[in-house]
Amino acid sequence: MEELLWKFIEQYMPLTPEEKEGMLALDIFHQFDEGTVLLREGQYSTTGYFVVKGCVRTYVVTDGIEKTTEFYCEGETFSPPCAVTRQASSLYISCVEDSLLVMADDSIVEASFEKFPRFVNLCRIIAEEKLAATEILKKRLELVLAGEAPC
Repeated sequence: MEELLWKFIEQYMPLTPEEKEGMLALDIFHQFDEGTVLLREGQYSTTGYFVVKGCVRTYVVTDGIEKTTEFYCEGETFSPPCAVTRQASSLYISCVEDSLLVMADDSIVEASFEKFPRFVNLCRIIAEEKLAATEILKKRLELVLAGEAPC
């Protein structure tokens, strides 16, 4: 199961056997069944996620109706806004299908940064890629809403 995570990370940097063993010792791999709710509105969480296998959905419930805000599939990372703001979650997170996730809270991230300092650079690179992708989507949405690009 961890081979998928190693493959993802090794797109950015090679991993030593010590780094792989260190990550396995953190107990970060978690298997969930389809339909499992990982986070509910109003709960607090500092957990970030990496989807090794499966699919996860974030959604809000408005007037009793679920409204999907995002899907995260294999090879994607995400953190709910509450993990950053330290406020109660405004959304739900659930597994769309049986999923294998890497889950890490602040303490796990800090421990891995201490033990393996080069992971800081890895996280920076991944964050920059996600930010760039978000900016591209934002510009595209602006063009669509202005009627300057097709849907």
